[in-house]
Amino acid sequence: MKGRFQTYFKQITTLVFNCWMETNTHPTDTGLHDLRVLLKKIRSCQQFLCWVYGKSSLQLLSEETRLIFRQAGHIRELQIINAWLKKEKIDLFQLLKCADQDIAQELASLQKSLDIHQSNFSKGIKKAEQLAERTNPILCDQYWQELNSSIKKQLKKIRKKDWHEMRKLIKKWIYALNYLEELKPPPKSLTMAIHKLEKNIGTWNDYWIISQRLEETESIDSLPISFRKQYALATTRIHELLEIAEKKTERQLKKTLESL
Repeated sequence: MKGRFQTYFKQITTLVFNCWMETNTHPTDTGLHDLRVLLKKIRSCQQFLCWVYGKSSLQLLSEETRLIFRQAGHIRELQIINAWLKKEKIDLFQLLKCADQDIAQELASLQKSLDIHQSNFSKGIKKAEQLAERTNPILCDQYWQELNSSIKKQLKKIRKKDWHEMRKLIKKWIYALNYLEELKPPPKSLTMAIHKLEKNIGTWNDYWIISQRLEETESIDSLPISFRKQYALATTRIHELLEIAEKKTERQLKKTLESL
């Protein structure tokens, strides 16, 4: 049965294969970002199909997507730390192992992985296409309604340790809007509030990643005084930014709950 989901899934699979090949041939920061975004969209479709047919229905695709996404996510973390250090003009690139050459090495490693996993990923996509073609489009509406109910429920009792999982749930909600079949889309005000919450949590999470990398750094006392000063500056600054991001996120959580 053909509906909006089938059309959307076909478009995304075409884009992800093109981006996969491009990144495999010429890996770049921009190409990696595009691939991660497309893999998220593929994963959202995969999660919907698993909701319909069960988790075991797309085991191969789930595994291949997870492996590539994990490696791409590690590179993304290095890029976040690298960009922040450059912005703050703090020279801890070697200490935190996020210098440009470190990122280039990781991109080269990803390039090899894309080549190795392409065949299995293609097989997984083919199985997903078969399931997508026989999926009743009206189920997309039911799936989104379930996501919407989950967001409402979790927002009422959310704690900071749950923010990252909430962001994942929000992304499912946002991507699922692309293939609503008959259900009327939510009000624009709610969509904007949800998008803003996702962005705020994303900013907070980026700062948290940096703070964790700083905390995990060992043997600070054995470093030259100039490096210890840079480290102290970075730690103070990231804690300031993390506190600001937390307050912004908490305010937006309340506003979003009021919009639901």
